[in-house]
Amino acid sequence: MNSTFYLPRSLSSNDDNTYTETELLSVSNYVVVLAEPGGGKTELMGSLAQQLGTAAVSARKFVHVGARHKNNPLVIDAFDELAKVDASGIDKLLSQAEAANPTRVYLSSRSSEWDTSSTHAFTEFLGYPPLVVRLCEFDETEQRAIFGHHLPGEDFAVFQAEVARFDLEALLPNPQFLKLFADAYIESERHFTDKQSIFAQAVERLAKEANPNVKRTNPTLSTAQKVNIASNVFTKLLLSGAEGVCTSEACESRMSPLLASLVNLDTVVNGILATRLFKPDDSAGQHRPVHKIVAEYCAADYLTKRIADPADPLTLPKCLPIIAPNSTVRDELRGLLGWMAALGIKPIEEAAIELDPYAVLANGDPSQLEHSSKRLLLERLKDIENKDPYFRRGDFWRRFSVAGFFTHDVVEEIKPLLVAGSDGDLRDLILELLAGSPAIGQLRDELRQLLVTPGESENSRRLANRCLLDIAGYEHRSCLAVLISEASITSLKIAAETVETLGPEAFDRGYLADFFRVCENLYPDHKRRHERTIGKRYFVKRFISGLDLQIIEWLLDELTKNLSCVCGKKSYECDCRNGISKIVGSMLDRYFELAKPPFNPVQVWQWVGNLNYHENKSANQSKAVKVLQDDDRLRQGIIAHVFVKLTDRDQIFKNQVHKFQSYSHSHSGLFFHVDDYKFIVDLAFDTDNPDLWACFIQIHHYYRNERERGPNELRRHMREQALEKPAFMREWAKTNRDRAQQLKRDRRMRHVKHTRRLARHSRQKDKSRVANIKYIRDNREIIEAGRNWNCLVRFAQLVLRAPKNIGHEFGDEKVVRNSLRNCLDFIAPHVPDLLTLAELHCSSKRSYSTEILYAACLEIMRIKGNLEEVDLPLLKALRTDIHTGYDAVSEEERNALKSEVERLIFPDAENAESFLRLYVPLCQDSCRLV
Repeated sequence: MNSTFYLPRSLSSNDDNTYTETELLSVSNYVVVLAEPGGGKTELMGSLAQQLGTAAVSARKFVHVGARHKNNPLVIDAFDELAKVDASGIDKLLSQAEAANPTRVYLSSRSSEWDTSSTHAFTEFLGYPPLVVRLCEFDETEQRAIFGHHLPGEDFAVFQAEVARFDLEALLPNPQFLKLFADAYIESERHFTDKQSIFAQAVERLAKEANPNVKRTNPTLSTAQKVNIASNVFTKLLLSGAEGVCTSEACESRMSPLLASLVNLDTVVNGILATRLFKPDDSAGQHRPVHKIVAEYCAADYLTKRIADPADPLTLPKCLPIIAPNSTVRDELRGLLGWMAALGIKPIEEAAIELDPYAVLANGDPSQLEHSSKRLLLERLKDIENKDPYFRRGDFWRRFSVAGFFTHDVVEEIKPLLVAGSDGDLRDLILELLAGSPAIGQLRDELRQLLVTPGESENSRRLANRCLLDIAGYEHRSCLAVLISEASITSLKIAAETVETLGPEAFDRGYLADFFRVCENLYPDHKRRHERTIGKRYFVKRFISGLDLQIIEWLLDELTKNLSCVCGKKSYECDCRNGISKIVGSMLDRYFELAKPPFNPVQVWQWVGNLNYHENKSANQSKAVKVLQDDDRLRQGIIAHVFVKLTDRDQIFKNQVHKFQSYSHSHSGLFFHVDDYKFIVDLAFDTDNPDLWACFIQIHHYYRNERERGPNELRRHMREQALEKPAFMREWAKTNRDRAQQLKRDRRMRHVKHTRRLARHSRQKDKSRVANIKYIRDNREIIEAGRNWNCLVRFAQLVLRAPKNIGHEFGDEKVVRNSLRNCLDFIAPHVPDLLTLAELHCSSKRSYSTEILYAACLEIMRIKGNLEEVDLPLLKALRTDIHTGYDAVSEEERNALKSEVERLIFPDAENAESFLRLYVPLCQDSCRLV
């Protein structure tokens, strides 16, 4: 896990997606990485920074110096270590990040220091919600690799067994604890004496070895002196919010104070920098603690020893106000407080618990607490939950060092919490702590009750089940019976986890088949298949992925035996097979992952033949689809099995359409390929089945475009086959003859339909014309006075475009023209002003009112020869539209109309200029907006 050894990490999100580092960089530009202390956040951020071509920077440093360059990726480590004495520290960091205008932002934080408000702040400052992910733990293989690099030649299995003697194996997935325990393992000569000494020996081991990156000085300090001086320095760094130390005044800063200024000794204190308690920082002459866990442990040990010493002036009341100003623990010092409770005397334990009970539990070693302190811890956690039910923030699915915490007295205290828990975090926290603890045996009744109660939360029930699975010899079948009979998503998910843990081979195959039959009911009908919550039934697929080939084959046979539709609906409406089809589809994927070709077509058809789906899947979504589409022998074997003996053409057509076409609702792997048509034609020919052969005769496609037309190789092939056997020639001739006759009927029917459509349209127009004439006759006075808007719109259209149709459409041409001449005062309020006209012009739109105005002025001009009775605003509006051409308006009339309008609105050059200065800028501004 140092610069020469790094294992790529995996990360998981809240929606159970898992990402590699490369996938994480591609899936989101804004990411928050959460992990427990020592989980490897710093190394991960360094790896991400390297892949992005930048350098990781600590949050405390970034908040003071900001970004070196703008428009670059930001990788900020140890967000949780940002000193929170100033409550606006987080806001300052995010504002610095916002000012840098980064292309990407990646943050890391201890999970216990990140909550929803932090996510909201991130989104508010940077404008994008972050993808919050958690580091996946190292598995045993990776732990072995880390151990082997850290201590070459040592036996990991022996080390693991030694750690397990003190119930600390749960911490081995944490790389920092693994290395600390490995150091303690060597320091104790491969045999631990007690739990507390493990950490002390690990620190001693770090103090003994020299740092190869730092020039050695004359070693004049003992190991105990080095540990003591380093602990003193760590204490001051943590309490002051600094990051490390420097060795020269030239590089001294607020974040890296001068080492000599922190201890009142001579220059030999530089010897502590030659140990593995420190590591070189990015800049020359600067050093920082090897890890925050080490600094927290050493500082806590240093402070508790001084506080416990009656002769030392440092007391608990003097120390706590710095750690917890105003009785609120600084977030970056919660780890220090937890270790102080674990290492200190009873008054320190109680004071730490009163200040921050969760910090005591989540950090350090709470199993070292006094019995009374453990009970106090539980009581304070209850109080905290009452005030803040979600006090854990983002600190879930992590490891705790609590082996030995659950004494008999503590177990009695937590029984009521398990039975009558609240909606907060406390009960789930206790269940997480119980995992792997010997105390589970004393709580089996409470855990079972919690497991089988439908009203409890899914997380609580799953945690209770995992605790029960740790009890050797526990009878789980009674719990499984209750869970399966409940038949909810939660209960069946827990039942699947139980069967997976105990091993499917431990159960009768009929039991597994019954379980899957119950799971059928979890799948919605086709109208509700697009659900808001994705992945609720993923546990079924995950469970199937753990079954072996023999069980899968047996289940496929059992679940598809006599499978058929029982609702009687069409396949596109049928929902009675939704669940079983989905489950069998996943089993088919698993079967083709495990089985080796050649496959049995008859067996596969038995499995897929009666499945019904409402959505297709592609080859990259399903292994079964891929195999069936790629394996021509298998797919064509199924086709031969289904069709070879069929002579009923209706049945042939039904199978083809409902089982093997891409628009059918069958399994997507069955869909016909181009080569399959030739295969089935040859099959029918070879087996002398003209009925089957005739169902696949290729016809001429007269309506294809020219590019798609061309020789049809399959039709040519079938014609050659027909020449060889008379029975097939009869089918060939009959099919072509029927097709030609059908084509003639279709053409005749299209002509008849077209003629009928034209006649119907003509009748509708005549009916409308008669109604219009009657309407005008009944309302002549109003219409002729120019007071009917709809009539004016149509009158204007006819006068300007088709005046010959006026008499036919309305009967009386005089009414139409009089209506237009008399309408000016009626339409005046609807004529747009110059600004609106400019906007319409730039957007290529027109107003009905301007067209009516044009027709009205044209009619007035034709009768009176001038437009003096028209108001100037209307004439100005008309002038903006004067160049519009109409079919029934000659160029001479348009020019005469234009001249008359300009004579009236531009009596002199000054008026013309004024109009242009007003209208032209309006057009320009409107066109810019458009």
